[in-house]
Amino acid sequence: GGAGNLTETVGLNTGVGFLALTANTTGSSNAAFGRLSLWQNTTGSNNSALGSGSLQSNTTVALNHRLLGATSGRELAEVMGAVGLAQNFSAIKALATERAGTPDTDPRKQVYSQEELRILVTEAATRDVPVMVHAHGAEGADAAVRAGVRSIEHGTYLTDETLQLMAKQGTYFDPTADIVNDLAEAGGEYDNAGLKRRGEMMRPILRAAIARAQKFGVKIVTGSDTSYGPNSVARISRECGELVAAGLTPLQALQAATIVNAEMLKLDKKTGALDAGLEADMLVVDGNPLD
Repeated sequence: GGAGNLTETVGLNTGVGFLALTANTTGSSNAAFGRLSLWQNTTGSNNSALGSGSLQSNTTVALNHRLLGATSGRELAEVMGAVGLAQNFSAIKALATERAGTPDTDPRKQVYSQEELRILVTEAATRDVPVMVHAHGAEGADAAVRAGVRSIEHGTYLTDETLQLMAKQGTYFDPTADIVNDLAEAGGEYDNAGLKRRGEMMRPILRAAIARAQKFGVKIVTGSDTSYGPNSVARISRECGELVAAGLTPLQALQAATIVNAEMLKLDKKTGALDAGLEADMLVVDGNPLD
């Protein structure tokens, strides 16, 4: 057992506050999403907009209407200081690149700049709140790492230079590789011909990124990136299999799903390991999972 990655979903209900900063670059009709939207989850949720399927409920921050059109670094700082951090959030998620799971977005395209991400990280650091960033594209992921984020979610096109910097800084890598299988295969949450082709293209690239991350000593964690709805197929168990396929040992994959994930979420004093005083969160199976 152990912790899961709340930023890209794994089903651990910690009851902590959660804040997502989501840039809307597609011009969708969702009025709740301007250049920047704030969502507050207080009990843990099934909110696919946040990618945090373990939570039970969510409410849009009351001052959300003030955020529509927020684009400058100054406005971002004001939002973080006046609204976000005042809510006692325990984690912040931002988008550095567009999504992969929607046909009309380009996951390689950068959304927030390094300067903007640095503002988010700096403001959040005043309350010791970690910033975790969705990033597929190389430029957006590199900007996020250089801005000092705690983790990169997805990281499909991470370069060797960025991975080496992640290893040096201790930035965590949550590849969510199994959700790319969902893109590439029929059925599931992403049953779309265009996304299928995208998933087929991304799958070997991401697997190679995981292998290189392992080689450089990057801290790898697991996440499912699903809201666990009726069509959901991605699971942490399958994610562990993807990590092994990319070159991690079975033990390293299990650690990615438990103790390393708990460390990333700052929950390692509570869960993530089989130790005296920690939550007795475990799964008993036949055979030796390390074989």
